[in-house]
Amino acid sequence: MINRRTDRIAMALPPKQTKRSRPVASHRRPSAIINVQRDLRSDARLPTTRLVGLLSQILERERRHGAIHLIVTRDPVMRRLNREFRGKNRPTDVLSFPLLGAQGNGTELIGEIYCSHDHCRRWSKENGGTVNDELLRLAAHGCLHLLGYDHHNPRDQKHMAAAENRYLLAAGLISARVGEGRA
Repeated sequence: MINRRTDRIAMALPPKQTKRSRPVASHRRPSAIINVQRDLRSDARLPTTRLVGLLSQILERERRHGAIHLIVTRDPVMRRLNREFRGKNRPTDVLSFPLLGAQGNGTELIGEIYCSHDHCRRWSKENGGTVNDELLRLAAHGCLHLLGYDHHNPRDQKHMAAAENRYLLAAGLISARVGEGRA
């Protein structure tokens, strides 16, 4: 089993309602529980707050409630998972595993997202971006897969890239002049 260190568990509550809307219940159900874990040998600082905010925003705008486990790991783990679940013996940048079901507290577990920190470092060196921005992009991409988006054909690829760009733009991670994305 992977030895993971939990950086943060956060709950994003739905926004308060206005005077014209229905009254707020005394106990609001969290719209998202994002559990960010890391399986890294280095002390790399993860943008945990930004990751939680981005994934919570995606879930809210997609009208989903539940928990997502985000695991930031290294290429050997990504290679093993990619080989085991996709039959491809090479590391990959992001993998998503839908796990619809209840957690102990009654919250729906939407799934797990595994992101390669090694990929993020390589990508930032090759493309001039930051490691953390690439990690945020991978997390958004993985989250969209958990919500049913895919890119197996040109129509689905365009739809997923548009959604990914919309969320990254809202988070300030890309400019409005970006094309169709890298989905």
